[in-house]
Amino acid sequence: MAGNIPLIRRAREYHLYDFKGRRYLDCYLSGGRAILGHTPNRITTVIKNSISKGLIADYPSIYQTRLYKALSLFFPEYGEFRVYRSFLSAVKAVSSYLGGATEGFLYDPASQGRERAGVKKVRAALWRPFLEGEEGAVSHTPEVLLPLIPFPGELAPQPVCFLKPCKEDVPESDTVSGFILSAVIKSLFELKRVYKSLYSEEIFKFFECELWKRKGPYLIPMCREEEYLNFFNRFLEEGILISPFYSKPSIVPARFTQGEVKYIKKIGRLQWV
Repeated sequence: MAGNIPLIRRAREYHLYDFKGRRYLDCYLSGGRAILGHTPNRITTVIKNSISKGLIADYPSIYQTRLYKALSLFFPEYGEFRVYRSFLSAVKAVSSYLGGATEGFLYDPASQGRERAGVKKVRAALWRPFLEGEEGAVSHTPEVLLPLIPFPGELAPQPVCFLKPCKEDVPESDTVSGFILSAVIKSLFELKRVYKSLYSEEIFKFFECELWKRKGPYLIPMCREEEYLNFFNRFLEEGILISPFYSKPSIVPARFTQGEVKYIKKIGRLQWV
């Protein structure tokens, strides 16, 4: 389905613009990494400053230690932190930590069709912001936590929080360039700054419809998987990009227009027939 998305010329806050000048409301938000928007406050300035220092190559820098300190402020229960260049590398490290866990061991609190985490003990979980108190939210402290940091794009590294010290067979942190790490740190503190003000029930009510189940800002489709392509294309035709993956939730953007909400309600009435 990602192949149906038009070529994007630019992105600003919660909207995308293609080469024909058409605007799209982004409800995919890079899988959640753009939940603060595509141009988060002051983060581009941090990136420019780091690049001006030449911190582009993957050399060791002070920003790795600073990232660990920032993570310890957000997740004080955890005693060890590592960072990997990709989500896949992080998952492999977590598997080693858990003694060779197989596929499906990582719990996503905004996933489709999973048991409530408070009922079944979860060893490793993805942390998504703005889910506290929602059904499916992890109600205990998992052995491993993978925070989904609001830094847009595939360049975003994946931090991992370990409850106990890692054994020797768990891969050490990857060396990530300073300009990326500095932006990730800034993203974390920007998230903390807006955490209580970005969303409200007033915003959420605009996206309430029969098309999905909502957990916080995350929208889980209620259609069958074989129906989802039609569901996705209907939204795209109306200038709204939802998640191109059935297994990953769409997300309520923090800013939108009344006209865009009108299209969402329109599609909701059609019930993806």
